[in-house]
Amino acid sequence: MDHKITAERAAAAPGAGGRHAVVACLGGALSLDGYVRLIEASGLKVEDSFDFKSAARDFLRSIDRKLLLVRLAQNLKKLDLGGIDIVAARNVVKTGMEMVESSP
Repeated sequence: MDHKITAERAAAAPGAGGRHAVVACLGGALSLDGYVRLIEASGLKVEDSFDFKSAARDFLRSIDRKLLLVRLAQNLKKLDLGGIDIVAARNVVKTGMEMVESSP
């Protein structure tokens, strides 16, 4: 038997919308408690959950540092990415950081 779990758009985290956020899997993201409620509402029981906020924070900071270097190279005319919007990418990372920091 197949099971499908979906979330209504109204349940999306504030500020996590937009096409870039959707592509980065941030659009419509829920907090850990939100996922637990969703899963338990479907009849399943969550026995354990783990907080990886620190790992998520480190991961996002690492990505942001790399994007900052790319942006710097673009500004110095040392790198041409053919229209790839690094500012938008950094904004998605910023949204992710805000979601990590605001989660309980």
